[in-house]
Amino acid sequence: MTEVYDWQAGLDINKSVEYLYEHKSMADVTFNFPGQDPIRAHKVIMGMRSSVFEAMFYGSMAEVNGEVTITDIERPIFDLMLRYSCEFEAEFKIVKINL
Repeated sequence: MTEVYDWQAGLDINKSVEYLYEHKSMADVTFNFPGQDPIRAHKVIMGMRSSVFEAMFYGSMAEVNGEVTITDIERPIFDLMLRYSCEFEAEFKIVKINL
Protein backbone atom coordinates (compact mmCIF):
# COMPACT_ATOMS: atom_id res chain seq x y z
CA MET A 1 0.00 0.00 0.00
CA THR A 2 1.31 3.46 -0.94
CA GLU A 3 1.76 5.85 1.94
CA VAL A 4 0.00 9.19 1.58
CA TYR A 5 1.97 12.36 2.34
CA ASP A 6 0.23 14.16 5.20
CA TRP A 7 1.08 17.76 4.32
CA GLN A 8 -1.58 19.10 6.72
CA ALA A 9 0.06 17.67 9.86
CA GLY A 10 1.26 20.41 12.15
CA LEU A 11 0.25 23.33 9.89
CA ASP A 12 -1.97 26.16 11.08
CA ILE A 13 -4.59 27.55 8.71
CA ASN A 14 -2.28 30.24 7.31
CA LYS A 15 0.48 27.74 6.51
CA SER A 16 -2.07 25.35 4.98
CA VAL A 17 -3.34 28.08 2.63
CA GLU A 18 0.26 29.00 1.78
CA TYR A 19 0.99 25.35 0.95
CA LEU A 20 -2.04 25.21 -1.36
CA TYR A 21 -0.79 28.31 -3.19
CA GLU A 22 2.73 26.94 -3.60
CA HIS A 23 1.76 23.41 -4.64
CA LYS A 24 -1.59 24.04 -6.37
CA SER A 25 -3.06 21.06 -4.52
CA MET A 26 -6.81 20.84 -5.06
CA ALA A 27 -6.84 23.90 -7.38
CA ASP A 28 -10.24 24.26 -9.02
CA VAL A 29 -9.92 27.34 -11.25
CA THR A 30 -7.47 28.29 -13.99
CA PHE A 31 -6.69 31.87 -14.92
CA ASN A 32 -5.54 32.12 -18.53
CA PHE A 33 -3.35 34.96 -19.81
CA PRO A 34 -3.10 35.18 -23.61
CA GLY A 35 0.36 34.05 -24.72
CA GLN A 36 1.49 33.24 -21.17
CA ASP A 37 1.36 30.30 -18.78
CA PRO A 38 -1.92 29.93 -16.87
CA ILE A 39 -2.23 30.23 -13.10
CA ARG A 40 -4.15 27.59 -11.14
CA ALA A 41 -5.88 28.68 -7.94
CA HIS A 42 -8.59 27.88 -5.40
CA LYS A 43 -12.02 29.46 -5.68
CA VAL A 44 -12.80 29.23 -1.97
CA ILE A 45 -9.56 30.96 -0.94
CA MET A 46 -9.99 33.71 -3.51
CA GLY A 47 -13.64 34.12 -2.54
CA MET A 48 -12.87 34.42 1.16
CA ARG A 49 -10.21 37.07 0.48
CA SER A 50 -12.06 39.18 -2.12
CA SER A 51 -15.71 40.15 -2.53
CA VAL A 52 -15.11 40.44 -6.29
CA PHE A 53 -13.97 36.82 -6.53
CA GLU A 54 -16.72 35.72 -4.15
CA ALA A 55 -19.28 37.21 -6.56
CA MET A 56 -17.46 35.76 -9.57
CA PHE A 57 -17.37 32.21 -8.21
CA TYR A 58 -20.37 32.00 -5.88
CA GLY A 59 -22.73 34.81 -6.88
CA SER A 60 -25.65 34.78 -9.27
CA MET A 61 -23.31 35.16 -12.27
CA ALA A 62 -20.77 32.58 -11.09
CA GLU A 63 -18.17 31.18 -13.47
CA VAL A 64 -19.07 27.53 -13.89
CA ASN A 65 -16.43 26.09 -16.22
CA GLY A 66 -13.40 26.60 -13.98
CA GLU A 67 -11.51 28.79 -16.46
CA VAL A 68 -11.21 32.58 -16.53
CA THR A 69 -9.37 34.58 -19.19
CA ILE A 70 -7.61 37.66 -17.86
CA THR A 71 -6.75 40.41 -20.36
CA ASP A 72 -6.65 43.61 -18.29
CA ILE A 73 -3.82 42.81 -15.86
CA GLU A 74 -0.37 41.37 -16.43
CA ARG A 75 0.23 37.82 -15.24
CA PRO A 76 3.05 38.73 -12.75
CA ILE A 77 0.81 41.35 -11.09
CA PHE A 78 -2.10 38.92 -10.83
CA ASP A 79 0.21 36.26 -9.36
CA LEU A 80 1.50 38.78 -6.81
CA MET A 81 -2.08 39.59 -5.80
CA LEU A 82 -2.84 35.88 -5.51
CA ARG A 83 0.30 35.29 -3.43
CA TYR A 84 -0.74 38.11 -1.08
CA SER A 85 -4.21 36.58 -0.77
CA CYS A 86 -2.76 33.21 0.19
CA GLU A 87 0.30 34.13 2.21
CA PHE A 88 -0.91 37.45 3.65
CA GLU A 89 2.33 39.07 2.53
CA ALA A 90 4.05 39.90 -0.74
CA GLU A 91 7.31 41.43 -1.85
CA PHE A 92 6.91 44.52 -3.98
CA LYS A 93 9.71 45.91 -6.08
CA ILE A 94 9.71 49.34 -7.67
CA VAL A 95 10.18 49.07 -11.40
CA LYS A 96 10.87 52.07 -13.59
CA ILE A 97 9.05 51.95 -16.89
CA ASN A 98 10.01 54.27 -19.70
CA LEU A 99 7.07 55.20 -21.90
